[in-house]
Amino acid sequence: MPREEVLKKIAEYGRVTIEWILRGEGGPPEPPRRRFSIRTPPQEEVQARTATYEAPEPGTLNLEYLARSIILAWNYLKKEGRQFTDAQEAQLISYIYEHLTETHEAPARFIIHRLADLIPKKEDT
Repeated sequence: MPREEVLKKIAEYGRVTIEWILRGEGGPPEPPRRRFSIRTPPQEEVQARTATYEAPEPGTLNLEYLARSIILAWNYLKKEGRQFTDAQEAQLISYIYEHLTETHEAPARFIIHRLADLIPKKEDT
């Protein structure tokens, strides 16, 4: 599970609460300030695409892709033993999310490694 600071940044970006990200609890999210809106698909839709990725509607934040991006980034950093700041970890999550939305496939480990290498080192930030 990502650290609390990372979840706070993601929640802030998506204009939702951490509880809503983790459990879907806490009432509806606030209306977004950015061009993205939060869309929670109906239960039937979630069940219909359990193993596949579908393109999100333009201008929406796909929560399935976001959750998958968080898990992929966290697993990569844990297995590689890389130490990222919260901002760097959030950047890696955003790169993985972008890859998912463009290809509709989870990136291979070597792609995540390349995405992580694009992030400036701690002393460069």
